[in-house]
Amino acid sequence: MGELCRIAERLLSRAYAEALPGGRPALIVFVQTFGDSVNFNPHLHVLPANGAFLPSDRFVALPRVPERLLAEGFRRAVLDFLVENEALSEDFRGRMLAWRYSGFSAHNEVSGNPALQPRSPWHRRTNRWRPNLPLVQEPRGRG
Repeated sequence: MGELCRIAERLLSRAYAEALPGGRPALIVFVQTFGDSVNFNPHLHVLPANGAFLPSDRFVALPRVPERLLAEGFRRAVLDFLVENEALSEDFRGRMLAWRYSGFSAHNEVSGNPALQPRSPWHRRTNRWRPNLPLVQEPRGRG
């Protein structure tokens, strides 16, 4: 699972660097190994900042990375990793890339701003207990 975290970090780093040369994302990656039915379902939750830090430590807000780009980039990188480590054949990777539904997805519509949160009854019930914390703070000076 550690390599999956590194793949996600590399994918986001490349996407942010393309949008902002020299920019580095701030992100937290959570590994979860179970699904809704407490079945084995290894996957990642990534909480990225809504921008990137320049080498000067200045934060610059950026638009969201498109979900399709994230999902397809992650899919290809994971399958490449599995082939490189002989856990998957080149032939099977090719067949998996042809699947209509890949099993890889990305969702980037949730934000820390309550005004942007979905308005389902579940969200209304749970969000009143969530502290309203900023997602990004100014970096502190080095010293």
